[in-house]
Amino acid sequence: MPSCSENEHAVPIVEPIDYLDVGNADSEATHAIAGWSAANNSGSYGGCNGGIDCSYRQVIEQVNCNDDGRNATFTLNVSEGRYADKLRLRSLDGLSDFDSFDVYVDGEFLANYTDVQDGIELWNTLEYALANKTGVITILLSATDAIWPSCGTYGQVAVDWADIGGFTCEANQEPTPTPTATPTPTPTPTPEPSDCNSTAGALAEYYSWTGHGGVFADGIGLRPDPASKTITVTLPENSTVVKAFMYWSAINLNPTKTDFSAMTLNGLPVNGSEIGSFVNQGPDYCVLPVSYRADVTEIVNASGSYVVGGDGSSLFNVEGAGLVVVYSDEASPNVRVMVNDGAGNDRFNVTTVFNGFASAEQAGVTFMGGGGGAANSSTNDAVASLFNGNLLSNSMWDDSDGTEWDTDAFNVTQYVSTADSSATAQVDGQGLLNMNWVAAVLAVEQPEATPTPTPSPEPTVTPTPTPTTQGGGGDTSHDITLPYTEIVRSGGSVATPVPTESAPGQPSPTPQVVTQAAVTPSPTPTIAALAVTVTPSIAPATALATGFASPCIGGLFILALIAGALAWLNKPGKLLGTIADKDARYKFALIALAAFVLPLVAVLFVDACSLQPWVVLEDAVIAALLAYQKYFKKR
Repeated sequence: MPSCSENEHAVPIVEPIDYLDVGNADSEATHAIAGWSAANNSGSYGGCNGGIDCSYRQVIEQVNCNDDGRNATFTLNVSEGRYADKLRLRSLDGLSDFDSFDVYVDGEFLANYTDVQDGIELWNTLEYALANKTGVITILLSATDAIWPSCGTYGQVAVDWADIGGFTCEANQEPTPTPTATPTPTPTPTPEPSDCNSTAGALAEYYSWTGHGGVFADGIGLRPDPASKTITVTLPENSTVVKAFMYWSAINLNPTKTDFSAMTLNGLPVNGSEIGSFVNQGPDYCVLPVSYRADVTEIVNASGSYVVGGDGSSLFNVEGAGLVVVYSDEASPNVRVMVNDGAGNDRFNVTTVFNGFASAEQAGVTFMGGGGGAANSSTNDAVASLFNGNLLSNSMWDDSDGTEWDTDAFNVTQYVSTADSSATAQVDGQGLLNMNWVAAVLAVEQPEATPTPTPSPEPTVTPTPTPTTQGGGGDTSHDITLPYTEIVRSGGSVATPVPTESAPGQPSPTPQVVTQAAVTPSPTPTIAALAVTVTPSIAPATALATGFASPCIGGLFILALIAGALAWLNKPGKLLGTIADKDARYKFALIALAAFVLPLVAVLFVDACSLQPWVVLEDAVIAALLAYQKYFKKR
């Protein structure tokens, strides 16, 4: 295996030695691709956004899916004096569950990737060690799973790009003593705008959950080094954490990308995955923001304080971090929580799409990210946040969680309808604040999956007509009413940004309307909610009539009455005579009463609608006994 001599030392090469953009004709022209499908520039698999954010091809051609087309190849070139010690691939683990493949380098088996999930479209960046390769390297990818049923439409085993990294060797030098001198500070070079090609970045669907519960989101700014790095998680009592994610954003001086994937939470190591990056020409530097995500469910398992660590305090370092905690709680409404993440540049009006919810009754959206700050005084660079094309705020990226980090939530119920099954969130600006949109969370309250066939009357809810107002003036056409919602913002943090309905009979929060067109966060905790008045009880005199207003209860009563009547008719005929057997009469009276009362007692434990079929069966059995007693037995 080639390596540096004893008189040399290895110097890592920061940028890739060679890079292939699969699906890009200019890039492919110098990398001898063969055996691939047609380029999918118009597709949108895995959040590729119609080919804008990534181009790709499939190993198995989508038109002629067969075992003869399982292999695809390309070459990568290691220039003279360099050594390749790693190969990276970006491949799609999609919905098919048939995305496994083998990797061969120069005809020798290197590694295997096994499809790990079929729930979402997930792009993975895979890295494999190479034996210090030189010259032209031939890479072969071989699909190993069976041909999946939809291969003819979508193909199989999609690849976005590949590159190689490594090192070069430099001669060892004996240190030469030099006179001690006071170093002269060297200013950081400022690239010219023409040298900085800004890119958009993107946010893609990553995680979703449906059930009774909600989502908590909050964060902390980390640059410069703050006195406190604590995020306080507040969840409903008796709730259970379903999933917790930690997000953070680091900013680099382009083109250098430093690895900031290692952090800590409450002193425990947290290793994040890079989920997106972009290049942006800011007012002073050409920067490269990078987003990271880590699953911290094992650490964040309840309400409490969580201390972030592992960041630095220099100019180009980790900007901030946030927690997104999805929880289940039987006392909360049925919701669908959707988490989209990545890296989004406001300069390109980045939009992300939430899919898969049904009949939205209430909704809340949360924006989380780094950078931001006060609007540039010379350019008035205000970043706008929008939902379904409606302006929520043009001043939210204002370091609300401390310097260089924001977590901001909005009630967007008025911008969704029960007919919606998807929604969009967007940021829009000039890119002069170097902000990085890391995550967007949408929580939608929706009906139960299996509703009761005939619902019982709900208690009367009377909204309080007079709201108060929080926030500055401005264009009140973007005011957002927050029904059944509490948003507590203390020191810039946002807690409980998911719509939660007040329980019947409980006091409702103070009515309030939040003006989001020009939000000025207050350091004092503020609760914004719309009060509701719930009728606490039903008068005893009308309880019976109210109960029988339900079709299920009324029908059950009639069926029970029939059961009692049929049971009474089963008594011997002599009881109708003037000389009646009173003991037998009383016995059958008790049987009839029991047949009538038993279903009405059972309804205390079983839903009335579910109980009706059983009472019909009871009627049928008693009627059969009656027919046997009165007719068939006599014959």
